[in-house]
Amino acid sequence: MEDKLELKDPNSGETELSPKLPSFTSKELLDTQIKSQQLQNEEKVRQRGLLGKLWGASRHSSNNIAGMLILLLLGLGFLYSLGMYIRNADDSHQHMLDFWDVITPLITMSLGYIFGHKV
Repeated sequence: MEDKLELKDPNSGETELSPKLPSFTSKELLDTQIKSQQLQNEEKVRQRGLLGKLWGASRHSSNNIAGMLILLLLGLGFLYSLGMYIRNADDSHQHMLDFWDVITPLITMSLGYIFGHKV
């Protein structure tokens, strides 16, 4: 079974099956458009720079930075807690609680920024 594309001419109402590309559409024209699009994409990548590759486009960069801050703080908290657990000193539990008391508000503030309502 052959798939056919059916187009209706808006002026005459006639139906055309398997239409051909217009004569002005050529392989060279399509190649030129593709190359132009590739150049535009490369220019966007250059404009973003190194930090743009890391944080994304300017529209999303603030959310990406907040997300990276959350991951960094959680990682530091885990490593600090693990170090205090291994150390097993008398006051290590209090040090862990003090450390988490500092980073927990930063984590919740970042989450609030990411999920907060933006007008």
